[in-house]
Amino acid sequence: SGVSFSPEGDLLAIGSAEGGPDSTVQIWNLKKNAPVQEMKVGHRVEMILFSPSGKRVMIAQGRYPQSPGGVEVWSIDSAEKIITLEKQTASIAQMAYSPKTRLMVTSNRKGDLRLLRFARIDR
Repeated sequence: SGVSFSPEGDLLAIGSAEGGPDSTVQIWNLKKNAPVQEMKVGHRVEMILFSPSGKRVMIAQGRYPQSPGGVEVWSIDSAEKIITLEKQTASIAQMAYSPKTRLMVTSNRKGDLRLLRFARIDR
């Protein structure tokens, strides 16, 4: 399962490790110690990363026979998937972003690296 703090440190995203149609990502407000949003992602969550603005989360799904793998972008406000950025040939191993360059990099378990631009997804 994935966990991630927002850039401001006030939100925490927690992803389901179970997988399947009932899998979720919950967003918690740490100041209020309460959940503020739940996204029904429908797959196992390998990793979560907040966007630089803190308005979106990137969710890496594992690559399994029932799942193609890849990175999805979800809106925290609406709890809706905005886009699937990429499919992978292996499960995502790492994700990172650079707020200054607006780039995100992913690496999969085979060692492939991919660069993605934030300008399109972090409005």
